[in-house]
Amino acid sequence: MRVYYTGFIVGLIWAVSQQTYAFQGESPKAGRTLGIGVLAGAPDLLGAELKLLFLPRFEFDIGTGTLPINTFLQSKVALAPIALDLQLPDTFLLVPSSSYAISNVILSVKFFPFEQGFFIKAGLNWVSMSAHLVSDLKNSTLGTTLSGVATGDFALSQLFLTPALGYQIFLFSGVHLDLALGLSILFPAKYTISTGGTLTSLLALNAAATQSFETAKGQAVEQVNQAIQTYQNQVKYLPSIFLGLGFVF
Repeated sequence: MRVYYTGFIVGLIWAVSQQTYAFQGESPKAGRTLGIGVLAGAPDLLGAELKLLFLPRFEFDIGTGTLPINTFLQSKVALAPIALDLQLPDTFLLVPSSSYAISNVILSVKFFPFEQGFFIKAGLNWVSMSAHLVSDLKNSTLGTTLSGVATGDFALSQLFLTPALGYQIFLFSGVHLDLALGLSILFPAKYTISTGGTLTSLLALNAAATQSFETAKGQAVEQVNQAIQTYQNQVKYLPSIFLGLGFVF
């Protein structure tokens, strides 16, 4: 964590020292009311934003972002095979796997007490994550697999409050760089879970086998549910960092 903050501070000092736009007279944003930008950071992800400059000393930003997190989350959320009792001589396992996607919507305001340069930022960040669970039926006795016999879908949304301090550097004309460091305050997440899939051809009218299959589907979903709950219980605050490149016109 110390390296994280030290690197940001060193980068901020360097950026300020390298500023090439000489602030003389009026602000470089004078007379400009709109802007666009690209951004990167946490929890802002990678995205784009629209800038509104209709009030002196203020900048209002509306943005959206995403991040390729599938591989990372697959490594963090380990899903274990689940034993099935299908009332058959062979040994069966339900083998779940999952895929993930994330996106967000960002609303923020920057206040420039000195009209330019240093700013105080307050933001709201709505992060939405989806997970798709697919379970295969593996016959361990014969070594065969029936794909996609059970499915599950997760939709999670979480609100972040992101206060921060930063600096805006005009490089040339309307092009500028934003650097900010702050804190992300996490609000309780809301999520929904749905499941599906049947094994009609194997289960026939065997009630015990049907119940075993339905129980296994629930256990597969519960593994992802437990991972989400553990994250919620352990993480309340996170450091936030923001880097943006914008153009006002």
